[in-house]
Amino acid sequence: MTAESDPATVLVIEDDRSLRLALVTTLRAAGYRPVEASTAAEGRRWFAHYKPDLVLLDLGLPDQDGLEVIRTIRGDHTTPIVVLSARDAEAMKVRALDLGADDYVTKPFGVDELLARLRAALRHGIQIRGSAPIVRTSDLEVDLGGRLSLGHKKSLRSFCLARVPLISESRSSADVAALSRGPAGACRKHRKTASTSRCYRANS
Repeated sequence: MTAESDPATVLVIEDDRSLRLALVTTLRAAGYRPVEASTAAEGRRWFAHYKPDLVLLDLGLPDQDGLEVIRTIRGDHTTPIVVLSARDAEAMKVRALDLGADDYVTKPFGVDELLARLRAALRHGIQIRGSAPIVRTSDLEVDLGGRLSLGHKKSLRSFCLARVPLISESRSSADVAALSRGPAGACRKHRKTASTSRCYRANS
């Protein structure tokens, strides 16, 4: 994602106010759109309202165990969940992961490691949903889930085969290949002539 792409929304469910504010500040500085909740009930309410791209979840919540929050979300959604907890017992980690958490980070934690794990969880969520945020440059707009616009943002047809987007690339926007890399692999480069523009499926 670039500075111009739509920021991912991260729901932070953490009852420790000082840690929650620190997480919100860190996420905002990293380019995310944080939404905060201090209880499981508030977390469920904001989850339904904001439909976040990722949930950062503490297990020791005052009104309900965080494991139940994982169970509730996984009942209907594939949204990535990263657990952030002081519970470091292996059995607890296994239980949370078996319920559907995508990752488990033990407190205390390093900011760089946490952000790296969030990025990995977001990539995993994109693979599952087959969609991704829109990435924009000055003359190019790419929906990594399949839609491409060129020039003055005039939409072209949307193509997607087996969740692998078809990419059209002009010589003036060669960086689209780098923007479009991910689970589908590297995009095959090609040239755009004055009269035609070809589309290729990214290598699987």
